[in-house]
This record gives sequence, C-alpha cells and structure tokens, in this order.
Amino acid sequence: MSAFDAERIAFVFGPDVGADVFDVLDDPSDLDERVPVYDELFPEDLTGPQHIARSVIANQILDDQPPEVWATAQRLLVAGVEPESALRQLAMVFASQLRDALADEGAFDPDAYGAALARLPIPEAAEVEAALVERAGAQPGIELDDLEAQVIEALGGDADDPVLEMLLDTVTDQLLGIGVLDLLAGDRVVSPFALTEGLVLTHRLSEDDLRMGVLDVAFDLPIVGARELLELADGSPVQVAGEHERDLLWVGPDGWLDQFAVGDLVAVRVEDLAPESAGDAAGYDLGAPAGRVSIEVVADPADDPSLVQRLRLAYDDEVAEPWLPVAAADLLLALQVDDPSTFRSPRLPLAELAEAAGLERRDDEVAHDESVWRAGRQLARLGRVLDFFGEEEEAAGEDAQFVFYLADVIAGEDPEDIGLAGLDGVNPTTVRRALSALGDELVLPFVAEELSVAVDDPDLRAWAEGLVDV
Repeated sequence: MSAFDAERIAFVFGPDVGADVFDVLDDPSDLDERVPVYDELFPEDLTGPQHIARSVIANQILDDQPPEVWATAQRLLVAGVEPESALRQLAMVFASQLRDALADEGAFDPDAYGAALARLPIPEAAEVEAALVERAGAQPGIELDDLEAQVIEALGGDADDPVLEMLLDTVTDQLLGIGVLDLLAGDRVVSPFALTEGLVLTHRLSEDDLRMGVLDVAFDLPIVGARELLELADGSPVQVAGEHERDLLWVGPDGWLDQFAVGDLVAVRVEDLAPESAGDAAGYDLGAPAGRVSIEVVADPADDPSLVQRLRLAYDDEVAEPWLPVAAADLLLALQVDDPSTFRSPRLPLAELAEAAGLERRDDEVAHDESVWRAGRQLARLGRVLDFFGEEEEAAGEDAQFVFYLADVIAGEDPEDIGLAGLDGVNPTTVRRALSALGDELVLPFVAEELSVAVDDPDLRAWAEGLVDV
C-alpha cells in the first residue's frame, strides 16, 4: 500500500500515474531516492532550475510540508486552473522566494513564502505574451519599465508581486530572444513586425543576385527578409535561405529575376495576406502572417542628407553603450520609431545610406571603428566558448579564452583592451600557460576548430596567424 495520497500523486505526475509509483523504492521518504522518479516522469522540456523547483514542490505536496502548498494547489484547481499551470505557478513562487533569499544572503522566509502562495493565481504566460506584443506594437519605442507596468495593470496583477515580476521577465526575455520584440538603445521596446508592416524597402541588384537567381536580403531588407510563408503574385513560393540573419537570401522560382538588370534599384513590398488565405500561417499570431511579395524597378530617389544624418545618429545611439556592431534591423527600427513614414516610399538602399553615413558594412552589421568589430568578434567567440564548455567545464573554457586572448595580443591588440590586464603581453609565463591549456583534450580541438574557420576569413587572418604562433 502506497504511503502517498492518490490525489496528490495524480496532481504531481498526471492522472495516468498510479499511487504506487514510489513502491519500488526502498525508502520513499528518502528525497534522494525520489530523484530518478522525477527525472522519468517530469516534462522533458523543463530547464535545470525548473526541474529543481518542481522537485521541491513535489516533495512539499507529497509530504505536506508546508501544508500551505497543497492547500494552494487545491484552491487553484477549484478556481479552474489546469494542474500543469498550477504546478508551474507553485514552482515559480518557490523559485522567486529562493532567489530573493540568495540575493539578500539570508534564510528562506516561510512567512513570505506563504504570502506569495496566497497571491496566486497569476496570469498565464500566453496572456502576458499577448499583452506585451499588443502594447509594444501600439506604442513603438515604449520604455521597458513602462511597458511591463502597463501589462501588469492590464492583467490585474500586483506590481510588487515577485512571482509576477519573474514571469514577466521570463516571457519578455523569450520574446526578445525569438525576435517577436526587439530592444533598442535606451531600453526602448518595439514590435518589429508592427513597425515594418507595409514598408517599401529597396535593394540594388548585383551581378551575383542575377547570376544565382536570388535576392540578397540580409542588409537591405532586415526583418522583412526573414519572414516565412512568402509568395509572388502568381502564388509561387519565395523561400528564405541561409542559416543566420547575416546571410539571408530569397530564392524564387526559375527566372523570377530575368526581367531585371545589374544595377537596377528595385522596390520590394510585402503585402500581408488575410489568415484565411494564408494556410497554416493563421497560427503565427505573435509574428507575421503570410505575405505577397512585389518587386519593381524604381528610379533612384534624390539624395537625402537628413536621412543619412538620422541613420548616423541612430547608429551612434545604438553603439554607444555596448560598443558592438549594430545590426541593419536595429537601424531600420530606430529610424521607423523616430518617423514611421521614413520607408513608406522608396529610399536608397539601407546599405547605401549606411555607407553615406560613414559606416562599414560586414554581412548584416555596420561599425565605424575596428575596435567595435573586435569587440563583436570577442563577444561572439565568448558565446561559442560558453556553449561548448558549459558550466561543467568552466575551467577548460577559461583556458581556451586565454589562448584566444594571447593570439589577440600577438596579432597586435593591447592586453589592457582585451582582458589581460596585469599580464605583460607575450612572455615565457603567458606562453607556458597557453601551451598547458592546449594540452587539455577539450581545449585543443575547440581551438583547432576556431583556427580552421579563421584562416579563411580576411578579417581574422592576422588573428589566425597569431594563434599559430602561440
């Protein structure tokens, strides 16, 4: 006979799991013995912290310690909250209280925990998503704090509720991560699809465009170029090719660009199609619906020094704090926030405007100084190191970073500028440390992979030679 209540087991694991789920354990009261059961039965898409928080909630419900947790679960169920949503909310309460305790370097506060449980339920994540997107679309450039305050008020939440704050931060980060929202300088939030709806963007056709039968949309058609479910007037599909924003191409049917010539300035429009005529695009309620593409030759517009100046000011704002290359998408969005009519009629291509503003283009980004490009390369490299080594191999990741930094120095960088403060450049001590790092079975292949990519990139050739010299 199971020692656990069947109703609690069903709530924690679902109605298909019997009350005898722990009977195979030698000591079901031992929390460590329950771990494999949780690993097997909890949803697979939980992150590590989410899995831990849910495990704690499961233990608290099954052991009735504290009893307020199970009482809150029952109250939520009576109120019509689905069991999975109730579990997520309970776990978020625990996670927020634990976060606060760790931040304050204090003990976990049972009274605060009980008060947070009493404030449940909070809105569903889908409600928060919809509210964020709706308000960001209606108020382009709204500051992040103001946006979140409006969403909390609209959903009837408590601005001082740390659980709702955590949910809002999580959902906002997710929407920013997938591009449904974007964050401009000054913590201004925009809805990219709302700001680019109905725009007329231009592109000057290159020999490669026409020879390959593709349209290079990476820089001149940011955001619009990344849209899926596009078609021409005759219904022929326009496919989006490329692994990253920096190398996006539109691929149309055979001969779709035959009527154009090298150097033609073409205006590109994307007309949104109604959901009922867009097939499965009806599910893209947070993004862009299907669109119909039109392309036509237009005359070069007159020079517009004021637009060039506005673009440079937008760039200066975006680059100032992070000192990183600025994406064409952010330039476009900043210009539209400043004046929504900017690209309602054909202008010179964004790439030509950026060049006129004194900016160098590489792929889908621009910068005004080599130090900005360097910072961008180093940040991207750090991201690859973190992805490869993770937290479990943090020391090896730091060793790999040291090897790369030393290669930067050999390539001519100032040690003070790249994180080697206190180390006197290239000397026997730093070289020995780098060679020791390369003896690691994880570091060496990773560094070799970075080198293999760098040798074919003119911008990285000096760095690659410095790495070889290490």
